Formats: sequence, C-alpha cells, structure tokens
Amino acid sequence: MGNSYRVRIGLREIQAMEPNTILWDLEVKGFVARRQFSEVVTFSVVYRTREGVQRWQKLERFPILTPHLARQEAIRVLRAKALGQDPAGERMALRHGPTISDLCDEYQQRDNGKKPGTIRSDRSRIKLHIKPKLGKLKVVSVTSDHVEDFMRSLSPGSAGRTIGLLGAMFNYAVKRKLRPDNPCKGIEKPKEVKRNRRLSEAEYAQLGSTLNGGVISDIFLFLERSAAPSH
Repeated sequence: MGNSYRVRIGLREIQAMEPNTILWDLEVKGFVARRQFSEVVTFSVVYRTREGVQRWQKLERFPILTPHLARQEAIRVLRAKALGQDPAGERMALRHGPTISDLCDEYQQRDNGKKPGTIRSDRSRIKLHIKPKLGKLKVVSVTSDHVEDFMRSLSPGSAGRTIGLLGAMFNYAVKRKLRPDNPCKGIEKPKEVKRNRRLSEAEYAQLGSTLNGGVISDIFLFLERSAAPSH
C-alpha cells in the first residue's frame, strides 16, 4: 500500500509528499491525503457506516482544495455520518441509479390496467416530451423546479396531461423505493384548453397527410398543437 504516515496535514506536508504515499490526519480521524504515482494529491475521508461497511469518499484534488478547506469538508462528511447518513453511499446511488428514461421504460412494461388508447397516448407523451427533455436526469435528482420548468416548455394543450403522467410515474418510483417523494406533488397544472375553433383548410390537409402516414405519435402531436389557442 506504499508509505503511510500520521501527521497534521498541512501545506508543507502536502508539498513534501513522495509518490505512493498516504497521510492520515492527526486532528480529524478519517481525513487523508493520498499521492499515487503521479503529481496529483487527492484529499479523501474514510469512515464506516452503521452496517460496518468502509467508505472511502474522495473530496477533491490539491490545490483546488487547500488542506484547511479539505479538512472542513471532511468534518462535514463525518458529521453527516454521525447523524446516521451515508454520504458516499448516496453518491454511489446517484451515480448508478436509474434515469427518467429508464423509469419510463419500466413504467410502460408494467400491467397498469389502462385502456389501449390511453397507453398509446402515454407512449406518445413519453416519446415526444418526457424522454427528450428529462430522460437523462437521474430519478432521485429531479426536483419540483425541474418539473415546473418542464411544464412551462409544453403547450397548454399537453401540459396538464403530460404532468399527470409524469406524476403517476413518480408515484410508481416511490413505491419501488427509487426515491422518497414525488416532485410533481403540489405542482399547479394549467387548466386543460378546449379547442373552440375549426381547423383551417391547410390544417385539414396536414391532418389528412399525417393520417395517411399512419404514425400515431405524429398524429397525436398534430392534434395537441392544433388544440393550442391561436395568437
């Protein structure tokens, strides 16, 4: 494992580190500085969870963090650990957890008792709206602000039902223990806009062309856009 020393980690000690060396701080138990075979020195904090699992959480490299700032960050992590949290484990869960795109796929594969027409509409909303704009986000990282921004990006004709579908998916995520809460809860959805005008000749022609093409998602998108009020 190389050379290992117990010192009070400071600037002088960092600058004097040789390759393949670990410094264990005398002041804060678990705070370490490590240099492998390059010039890079990395600060970390080592602790054990309540279950006895050892965590080695990297903080940052020197000189992005000074020894003093790195020690303060180590104290913050150790304080969270003392309160029963597992900061490193939470990082790992976030890094390896499912994305919204994964959640969409799993949600669509389950038997939810919906009618075929509703299932087709759900698929269209997922394909046209949810996956393109939220798909890469981790399920656990989505906040109500994300949902609000997403809702504002939608047309009035599709916002309410799309957010309703997203909320149903997050309810499923909570049941699966993928996250503790539903970020759609409390979001005020816009009132559904009823179409109160006839389609123009050009729109009828476009609708006919779309129907002939037979692509359901395109038909659905056309109808949603047509339902939006004209300005």
